[in-house]
Amino acid sequence: MCIAKRATLEEFRSGTWKKFADDMGIGAPCTRRRGHALAQAMADHAPRVASTLGALGLDEGALGRYSEIICVRAARFANP
Repeated sequence: MCIAKRATLEEFRSGTWKKFADDMGIGAPCTRRRGHALAQAMADHAPRVASTLGALGLDEGALGRYSEIICVRAARFANP
């Protein structure tokens, strides 16, 4: 899904959230706050998901990498 004509997080720039808000007809501050909240929720939840799946016997190394990737991408999402 594109956000403000940006297909990847690497394409996000500081004005991406404003452009997205303008495209959607909603306020930029609300959009930015919601983006931050979603990114924080993803970063908070990823280690718990990895831990739960690890307890089921899945590869802990892969799960650790999953959690790390989610946290890095969430930070990039919240702070383009």
